[in-house]
Amino acid sequence: MVGLEGGDPDHPLTPRVTRMTVAVGPGKCLPEKEGIMKSLVLSVGLLLAVSPSAAFAQSIESYVARLSAADHFNSNGERLTSVAAIIRQDRANLYVYGKGDPEDETDSFFSDKGNRAKLENMLNRGMASKASRQAILNGTPMIRVEVHPDFINVEVYRD
Repeated sequence: MVGLEGGDPDHPLTPRVTRMTVAVGPGKCLPEKEGIMKSLVLSVGLLLAVSPSAAFAQSIESYVARLSAADHFNSNGERLTSVAAIIRQDRANLYVYGKGDPEDETDSFFSDKGNRAKLENMLNRGMASKASRQAILNGTPMIRVEVHPDFINVEVYRD
């Protein structure tokens, strides 16, 4: 059990820990473990205060798709240079042009043109590792896209 003392009653979302004790058994407490525990409590508090919806967001759906060479070019034949543009083109190729790859799964969210237009902003608010971004820009990987109400997370599923 962790006990906290302190805080600012005028600002309940601003964590201020002045004393911390950790119960290790009946009637036994370790005095003020401020280092790691205090940092952990403050980090969790700040995460929840800044973005409570992102901390516990449930995905709407997920899908896997092969980002083939065709997905790296727009309908005018111009090379696409952003991860979001390539993923968006993959979805347009599937839904608009009927040219999906055999490994592409359908999804209900990006089947809508308006939602495809939101893809770049959703990716900017979500996560894709540097390695995943490089694989998407320079190759033809299978990706897994996890769709949330306001963001997407993208990872390389396999090459």
